[in-house]
Amino acid sequence: MHAPTNDGCRPIDYMTKCLPIRKLLIIAVLLFIATTSYGQIWDYSYTHYGKEDGLPSNTVYCMTSDKDGLLWIGTDAGLCSFDGFHFTTYTTDHGLPSNDIFNLFCDSQNRIWITSMSKEACYMMNGRIYNKKNDSLLGKIKIPNRISKIFEENTNIFILSFPFDVNIIEQKNISHYSLKLNNTFPYKSYYSNNTIYFITNNGIYSFRINNKSFHKLNSFDQKTILDIIIFNDSLYTINENNIIEKCSQNIDGPSQDLISLTHSKVLFKDTNDIWVLFTKGIKLIEDISKPSNQSLFLENTAASYFIEDKFSNLWVSSLGNGFYKINSKYSKIFYPSQSSTSNKITSVNSDGKEIVIGNQDGQIVTIDKNSISIKYNLKIPSPLSYRILKTICIDNNNYTISTDVGTFNYNKIKKSLISLIKNRSCKNHFINKNRDSLIILTNTSIIFHDLKKNIQKEISLNRRLYSYIQYNSQILIGAEDGLYTLKDTCYNPFFNKDKFPYRVMDLKQFNNDLIAATIEKGIYIIGKNDIINNISIKNGLSSNKCNKMSIYKDQLFIATNNGVNIYDFQTDKINTLFESDGLASNNVNDLTVLNDTLYAATDNGLSIIPLSHISNNKQLPIYIKPIFIRSDTLYTSDTVLSTRTDYPLSLQINALSFLAKGPIHYYYQLGPLQKNFTRTTDQIIPVNFNSPGTYNFRAFAEDINGHRSRTLNFTINVLPYFWQTTTFRLIALLLGVVVILYAGYIFLQKIKHKEALKRANDRKLHELELSVWRSKINPHFLFNALNTLQSLFSLRKFEEANNYLTNFTKILRKTIEHSGKSLINIVDECDYLNHYLGLEKIKSNHPFEYQVTVHDPELNAMFIPALVIQPVIENSLKHGLSKGRKGLIKVDFSLTATHIECRISDNGKGYSENTKTSNGQSFGLKLVLEKLHLVEQVAGEKTQYSFVNTYNEDGQITGTLTTFIFPILKSKMI
Repeated sequence: MHAPTNDGCRPIDYMTKCLPIRKLLIIAVLLFIATTSYGQIWDYSYTHYGKEDGLPSNTVYCMTSDKDGLLWIGTDAGLCSFDGFHFTTYTTDHGLPSNDIFNLFCDSQNRIWITSMSKEACYMMNGRIYNKKNDSLLGKIKIPNRISKIFEENTNIFILSFPFDVNIIEQKNISHYSLKLNNTFPYKSYYSNNTIYFITNNGIYSFRINNKSFHKLNSFDQKTILDIIIFNDSLYTINENNIIEKCSQNIDGPSQDLISLTHSKVLFKDTNDIWVLFTKGIKLIEDISKPSNQSLFLENTAASYFIEDKFSNLWVSSLGNGFYKINSKYSKIFYPSQSSTSNKITSVNSDGKEIVIGNQDGQIVTIDKNSISIKYNLKIPSPLSYRILKTICIDNNNYTISTDVGTFNYNKIKKSLISLIKNRSCKNHFINKNRDSLIILTNTSIIFHDLKKNIQKEISLNRRLYSYIQYNSQILIGAEDGLYTLKDTCYNPFFNKDKFPYRVMDLKQFNNDLIAATIEKGIYIIGKNDIINNISIKNGLSSNKCNKMSIYKDQLFIATNNGVNIYDFQTDKINTLFESDGLASNNVNDLTVLNDTLYAATDNGLSIIPLSHISNNKQLPIYIKPIFIRSDTLYTSDTVLSTRTDYPLSLQINALSFLAKGPIHYYYQLGPLQKNFTRTTDQIIPVNFNSPGTYNFRAFAEDINGHRSRTLNFTINVLPYFWQTTTFRLIALLLGVVVILYAGYIFLQKIKHKEALKRANDRKLHELELSVWRSKINPHFLFNALNTLQSLFSLRKFEEANNYLTNFTKILRKTIEHSGKSLINIVDECDYLNHYLGLEKIKSNHPFEYQVTVHDPELNAMFIPALVIQPVIENSLKHGLSKGRKGLIKVDFSLTATHIECRISDNGKGYSENTKTSNGQSFGLKLVLEKLHLVEQVAGEKTQYSFVNTYNEDGQITGTLTTFIFPILKSKMI
């Protein structure tokens, strides 16, 4: 760009002294290169963004994309970030030195460097603007004039300012170089192999960083160079006449992608494409060896910048009209008219050479499929507005046309239009295999029209008819309320009306299956008179309102009111095309496929899309950033996060909706706390935890067209405090168990101590009771013995009394000895019983015999309760001996595995029932029972006692049997 000279100012002086008009000069730079625009009847598909979408200004100078894919936009009203739906604007209130942003650059650290009207260098990072006030390193940079370019090489940041000042940031060090040239002004800067090239109004200058040499490249003296590009190690230039030329002199540099510096007029891409920006659009040169082969985009738009983001999206900014996304550089849109209403295409068909379209204004246009140029343009005259619903190429010269006002035949040679059906709404028409007869569907009937004989046959069905096919030797007709078969003049439902009551707009056959397009339920695949499959929004269709179909190879192309759906019969998968893929409108009325190219009739023109450039991968980019935890904001790409249960935590989900213009819905799930995904439009998701552990946060996004992102998996480790750890809990549990055990031990010791005291007290009590018992038993025994002696002396049986007294003294000594014991050895017990029975035999009036027998020698070492058997024997002697027969008393000791058994039997008269009662028991037996009870309490062992009468075979009482069951005691326990 040449600076004005009429005021005597040099270019650099002009930029520094004429501050009020610097902004105008910069705009002038962007508008400097003009080209002759050419009109065309077709264009490309774009998505436009402007102030109505949230952009702060429609004047956009530059754009860039960061490492996450977020778009950054420089305007004259501040810096914007854009995710496809939300604009976030930063101004001087946020730290920008100026709101006029002329260039942006994203470095390897994901910092967005900003070139503005100011002389300050600044950058945006993690939602914050850094300038010389909050970054001391930026304050050390020497910038004498406005910054022209910022770029990076080997992590070093280069900041170039007008006219030839260079600042290099190497980590925390800054190098500054000021190059002096008189009457020379740089248009652009370019860096390659440690060398900066300046394109000026006086040729190209190079500055080598290594040796600090600065010199002019003489081979470029004779012409003005606006920009340079390198491709395959060759240098190309663009001059002031916008001509791209290959030069003989090469510049050492990379042979791959080059983004031209400062305000781009040329961008070279590694796909061999060159984009040239003009004040009236942007041109694409696909082959650099043939620069004359160009395609014009955004005609009459003042393009200011061009970028390709990391997802291969193409973006163009403009001065005054916001910015655009080029939805496809391969898909074209044909407009039959300058009128927006006439660009609603209602039908499209082809004879293999030409494309015939019809619009809603009764216009028919024939297009050359190679040049996309109009060959024929026909308007059917009518006072009413009507649609062209179907055209058929009968032969090279004739078309048949179905419309809302009738069916016509048009001869291209004669340019004659003949009406076949007048003043009737003809919904569709078809031609038979011999191409000599038409099948015309109206809003009430089907008409068979013989083209040669010009004879018509009409069959009334009293309903709107839309589609027709010959399938398995049947004629099938799609109507407003279902599918019908037609035979002769009779028609019948193909299905039960309750089963298939849908409006059938189109019918096709694939292999042996019938394909039906409906308005209500999507696509039905029918075979052998039954439904095989229903393709609808439930399994991937973008809309259930299907207008027309076309089968090409193994794919079914479906025109809907929400894009074109492509169903693959082999894989059963669906791919969908929308405006973001090159469609002129998502409302598609008709389509056809010819030579690997899709022709779609939309509400905003005819879309022409090569099948080879249809993408099957349309995922939304998604990431989580930032993370808000307590009072901290984390910008991290890690997929694992550690936190605490009491830390407030929020995650911001970001999805870039560049595939569709509209809002995004987010779905998230926190496992294992949630089983289902939660849907929301909020990007910031608060997450709460009740307990430590590992949680899996999963999230995905979906735009308004059904494009989904991948599912993010984010691991959150909720760390416990030391008192929440398993170790702490185990230690606490162990300590608790120890405390409980110790407390239990103390408690048990107290209980045992109390029990021991109780047992001691009980033993003392029982011993006192035994003493009492002994005090009772001894007088009792003495009383009986003295009575006996008295009786013998009274009868003057002195010898017997003397013998009795001798035995009595022995018995008395043993009784006194044993009565003080709780247990007695069985040997001692038997010896005592023999003396006692011998003594009783002396005094007894009734002769008797006795036997004391120990059946097991082991019993001699065992113990039983003392003096409990003698009272029983005494009772037998007193009550058991019968008069008139010699008595017999037997005492038998035997040993079993679990006890000692003592049996006392006599052959007396037995006992009566009242003897068993407590009132009938003898005083001695009462003492026995008391003794046994006391011994049980002291010894802790149970003793059983019973007595019964014995009987002979005649049922007569033969005596009494008393049984003791003693525990086995091998020592004196008490």
